[in-house]
This record gives sequence, structure tokens and C-alpha cells, in this order.
Amino acid sequence: MTSAKTFRMVAAAALTNANELCAEAKLLAENEHNSRAAGLAVIGLEEFAKAVACTVAAIFPAQSDDLWNRLNDHNVKQWIVQTFGGVEDLMDVVSGESGDHSSLKPETILMEIFRTFSKGEWGSVIPTKKSANSAIKKDQKFLNDPRMHARPTELVTTPYIKNAAFYVDVKKENILVPSRVNRYANYEIQGLTWSLEHTSSLMQILPDEKKWMLFADSVRQTPGAHLSIEKDVLTPKKKALRIIDKLPDTATWDHIQKKIEAAVKADDEHREIS
Repeated sequence: MTSAKTFRMVAAAALTNANELCAEAKLLAENEHNSRAAGLAVIGLEEFAKAVACTVAAIFPAQSDDLWNRLNDHNVKQWIVQTFGGVEDLMDVVSGESGDHSSLKPETILMEIFRTFSKGEWGSVIPTKKSANSAIKKDQKFLNDPRMHARPTELVTTPYIKNAAFYVDVKKENILVPSRVNRYANYEIQGLTWSLEHTSSLMQILPDEKKWMLFADSVRQTPGAHLSIEKDVLTPKKKALRIIDKLPDTATWDHIQKKIEAAVKADDEHREIS
């Protein structure tokens, strides 16, 4: 199991990288290299999502199984960005209906954001890759539906912007070039900037042992707070393939069969206990 300290170090490194990507995206946009600016901003948002997920994992390391595997998927990270943004929109939890945070310390705001993010109703869900991919496809279908707009137009959801920003493609005899995402540069940069500004104090908390303990303990003590990683629903075939993937290349057929039979037996025993 990955240690809480390692998760903290990864979160700090990812935040640093996200800030650097944001600065570079702004520099590109200022010099009218908008497609690349949009692409870098999307990558920055994904690094921001990694920092958020690893921060929560550092608070609840015992619940962090399978986190690294999920964070390899771009759509999962975009899901985390959207969820975190939704939590920030609920900051009337802290300051009342006025939404005025000016009298609050940045650390207080950040703590309340992570408390809310980790509560049961939000669950700090790290989705399966299948769930995240399905959500992105629905977003794309919605955006590309002519009935949703005054006139049909090519719209691109955030995960697709990154690839579109760097590569030429072809679709139904139409050549698609990176400049088609130029118009998204400012929007993606603003989203990344806003996210980083709302978590800026995290850069002082993560490396400081005393500040971290106060922050983490406060989140842990919130009723219902936890790190929830959505469980994969695996078919027997997928389970067998996962077992085989973990075995050395020198494994014999007999060894493979015994490992699979042992896994099946363990699953049966677990179901009986449940």
C-alpha cells in the first residue's frame, strides 16, 4: 500500500506541475498559439485532479487501493476536476448564502472544500474508467446535438481538446487541424487558474508536518468523510486475465490454473462471509 507521505509528495509535485503548465499555457495564448495553449491547460487540469485525489488519499491511505490505476485514465481525472468544481460552488456551506469569503483564511476555505468533497453525499468518488468514459461520451453527444444550439457546430469536450490541440485528423473527408480548438484556450486557462487559486494554500500545507496533521485530522473528523473508489465489476474472464498479467513470463500452465482456482475459491469464501 502506498504511504500517506508518498501521496502528499505526489500531490505537491502535481500541483507544482499544474502551476507551471498554467503559466506556459498563458504564455502561448499571449503569443497567439491558442491550440497548444488549450492543450497544455487541459493537461494542467489533469495534474490538478491528480493532486486533489492524492491529497484525499493521503488523508485516507487505507482506502486508496486501485487509485494509481484509475489516475492513468484522462477521463477519470476530468471527472475529478468537475466534481471538485461542483464542491467549490457549494462554498455557502462556509460563508452562508452571501458567498462572501473575504473574511475567511484561505486555509479555512480549503479545509471546508475538502471536508465537503470527502463527505458521504459527494463520496470523493474516483470512478471506474468505464463510468468516466461513458460520462464523457454523453457530454460529447449532447454538445454535438444540433437541437442544443442555434445552428450545428463542431464542439469538443475538454478531454478531446488535448488531442485535437496537437494532431491533425480526418473525419468524413474533412481535414481537422489543431486550430479548430483555438476558441477553447481562454476557457480552459481560466478554469485551471481558478482551480489553482482556490487550492493555493495547499502548497504550504502538504510539505509542513504540523499544518498537514491539523488539516488531515480536521477532514477525517468530518462525519461521513472517506475516500470512495468505485468498484470495477469484473467478469470471470477479466479476473483471470488480471491474475495472468501479474504472473511472471516463466509461469507454467499448471501454475496459472492453480492461481485462478485459488482466486475463485477466495471469491466464494468472501461471498459466504458477506
